[in-house]
Amino acid sequence: MSYSATDVVGLTLYAKTNVDIKDEALDDAPVIRTVPAGGMIGVVWSWAEPRAGRTNMHWSFLDVNGQIFYAEHKKGRFNLDDLRDQGLLTEQEQNQEPLSNFDKAINGVLRLGALIAFGKLAQVAIKKYM
Repeated sequence: MSYSATDVVGLTLYAKTNVDIKDEALDDAPVIRTVPAGGMIGVVWSWAEPRAGRTNMHWSFLDVNGQIFYAEHKKGRFNLDDLRDQGLLTEQEQNQEPLSNFDKAINGVLRLGALIAFGKLAQVAIKKYM
C-alpha cells in the first residue's frame, strides 16, 4: 500500500511497534519518550523530509501545549489499518476513475442479461433431462 505524506496530515497515527518520540527531527536527537505498540502517537501536523542529519522522513505532531514533537518513519512502525479506518485511500485507489452512471447501468444490464441467459439454459437442460 502506498500513501502520500500529504494525505496523512490531519490523521491520527497509532504505533504498531514501540515508537520513539523526539523533540527534533534528527537521527541523533535524544528520545524524550516512547509510545508503546498499540498506543496513539498523535494527529499528524506535518512531516520533515530526509536531509543531512536525518536519514528518514519524520512525522511531526503538536502536543496539547502547541509544542512540536517527531516520530521517525520506518516501514512497519505504524498501524496502516487505523489510517484506512480514518478514510485514507492508497494513491492507486485515489487515481481510479469512478464508474459513471452510464457505466453502472451497462454493468447492471450485462449482469441481468447473463442471469436471463443462464436461466434459459437451465430451463433447456431441465426439459432435456426430465
